[in-house]
Amino acid sequence: MRVGYTVSAAMPGILPHTPMVVEQGKLKLKFDRGFADFAGERVFARLRQLARLIGREPVMIFAEKT
Repeated sequence: MRVGYTVSAAMPGILPHTPMVVEQGKLKLKFDRGFADFAGERVFARLRQLARLIGREPVMIFAEKT
């Protein structure tokens, strides 16, 4: 919940564009095109906390802008 709230800045409609998945032992937070502005150090800190709790490595991935 803390990761989602921080990523979305409490604005509706953001979370569908920032999926979080576990792949290859990593907790990946993916940002669709145009949503990279929602990433930041605070978001990564929350992601890192969650990843530590579930024993995964945190990773943020950004889709390329067109």
